[in-house]
Amino acid sequence: MNEHVYVDLLEASLRKYEARECLHIKRNGAYTTWTYAEFRRDVNRACARLKKDGLKKETNAIVIGENTPEWIIAYHAIIMTGACTVPVDPNIPASEIESIVATTEASVIFCSRVYSALFRQLKSKYPFIKRIVLLETEAKGDYPSFASYCNEADDVPDAFDGSFKPEDPMVIIFTSGTTGKPKGVVLLQKNFCAACLYAVPRMQVDSNDTVCAVLPLHHVFGCAASMVAALYSGMDIVCVPAIKGPLILEALNDKGVTYLPAVPKMLQLFFESILHNVRKKGPVVRTLFGGMQGVSSTVGEVLGEGFKRKLFSSVHKGFGGKLRLIISGGASLNATFWKGFRRMGFTIVEGYGLTETFGPITVCPGTRPRLGSVGPVIGENEVCIADADQNGIGEVLLRGTCLFGGYYRNDALTREVIDNDGWFHSGDLGRLDKNGFLYLSGRKKDLIVLDSGKNVYPDELEEYYGASPLVEEIGVFGIEQHGKEIVAAIIVPDPAVRKGKSMQQATDQISDDLLRLGKNQPVYRRINDFVVSYTPLPRTTTKKLKKNELRKMYLTMKRKPDSHAVPAVELSVIEMALRESSEYRFVMNGIHRLAPETAIDHLSPRSHLEIDCGLDSLDRLDLLGSIEKELSIVIPEKVYDRMETVGELVTYLKDTAESGNRS
Repeated sequence: MNEHVYVDLLEASLRKYEARECLHIKRNGAYTTWTYAEFRRDVNRACARLKKDGLKKETNAIVIGENTPEWIIAYHAIIMTGACTVPVDPNIPASEIESIVATTEASVIFCSRVYSALFRQLKSKYPFIKRIVLLETEAKGDYPSFASYCNEADDVPDAFDGSFKPEDPMVIIFTSGTTGKPKGVVLLQKNFCAACLYAVPRMQVDSNDTVCAVLPLHHVFGCAASMVAALYSGMDIVCVPAIKGPLILEALNDKGVTYLPAVPKMLQLFFESILHNVRKKGPVVRTLFGGMQGVSSTVGEVLGEGFKRKLFSSVHKGFGGKLRLIISGGASLNATFWKGFRRMGFTIVEGYGLTETFGPITVCPGTRPRLGSVGPVIGENEVCIADADQNGIGEVLLRGTCLFGGYYRNDALTREVIDNDGWFHSGDLGRLDKNGFLYLSGRKKDLIVLDSGKNVYPDELEEYYGASPLVEEIGVFGIEQHGKEIVAAIIVPDPAVRKGKSMQQATDQISDDLLRLGKNQPVYRRINDFVVSYTPLPRTTTKKLKKNELRKMYLTMKRKPDSHAVPAVELSVIEMALRESSEYRFVMNGIHRLAPETAIDHLSPRSHLEIDCGLDSLDRLDLLGSIEKELSIVIPEKVYDRMETVGELVTYLKDTAESGNRS
């Protein structure tokens, strides 16, 4: 066995844990489960069938859809043919999906049903597409289900009898990050091995753990933490097809999840939900909870995690009772949530990596988590800081077995980021402490350099000003104004502010709060100008802010301060499917009836029900009543109150119809 070949590590794990349960997903109210032996069986079947379709080395195949066992099996089956798996973000526009198809000349497409119409169109345009397979349990229409496709294999040899080398290309992930054109990151067999050999022991997870695979598997964080590390370790993997609180909590409780990879936005929502539940139980419970937090802060570190878990046993019960480790990645975690979860007895650590390093290249040890640090580098890899300033902050450079093989068909771009000594220039800013723990300070390209020569790090200001109870989201960036670089921001007010105040009133109130907060900051770290948005800020899949799009939004809103329309962006395939649904048409008819002056053709699933659709509070109640009467359903008022966009309402109606929860 070669420890630098992922297929070899996986094969050893499949032999060791063959009798153990491997993959789980809840469908129609019951769980479907694969053992490790059954996972191997289905990978072999899919691999044999793919070879019949001509898949081999130097060819590519696409996987796109929700997190399911079929997605994971297809991903690995493609690799076993010697071809490259191309996992595609389900939430990008159709034009970007087509660009990836055209660039990779993918001959086989595994997709969820919602994408079948798009790929049918692309198949007629690109003759290299030989096969479209639905990641579904049943075949409907022109394309086979995943199971029926796999069953077409005539001969099923063991796919793991093949030979692979550490430098063999295995996966191509297209990413544009927070800016720029999509680029294909070519990942090699050896890139996947460091997460298995070094990150797993550092996090102290093993075959006794159960992981909740809710982060999108097309992204390296979800893939590395929820799939690759889990398969290598012999864990149970519980697939959750959407990042929705009820689905996640259901999985945590049903399967006794012990290990949860998450992005900061998820953790923020969970933390705020805990506090919300405490507040609604009245002043006595609020006081008791505050006292428990004080006790945990003062003696909890001495008495240990067990004491804190017992102290907050009711909170742990809500998360299934067994959750012990949370790993946060994809973006920096606010100190409030890190401290909050720690006080309640959860072990929470941060890691750092990029698509170009296949996820984690640094991870904080579970036994020594540090606030604000993403930990030391993992084995067989190096990190250094280039051009450090007086505070030790400079660009983070990376080197080692994690480092990718280059950008797909773009040697020039590869040479731009990997220097002659083999160091990858990450574009991230950070510093190393004396123990080798890495602390990040944001993106190099987002650094704001003022005329005074002072450096402003947007991430720090977003955390500071984002602590205001009036702010739900904030994006800070530099913008040129009157020939000078200033600190600017776009702010989404807290829902309570949006609900009760006009846009101008919200702006005035937030302005006062920014002035109050700014008094505690040096002049150069104060926000000079901002605009208010009632629509969510543009983010990547892992919830990083897209700073280029923020600047465009800011400039558009400054030119037209009275315009609060949804920014003109291309809808994703999923959003386009929502627009084609009967539920969407029903909601649009209701909006037109209540606000006939609203231009329905200009609305989209991203449109805000009040700001963009012109519905006041009474109109919203009228719309709710008509929906409940016409569709024979009951929408809890607290659920409806949280819905702000057309898409949220339509998605709820579709989910209700599909689950059969009608009165």
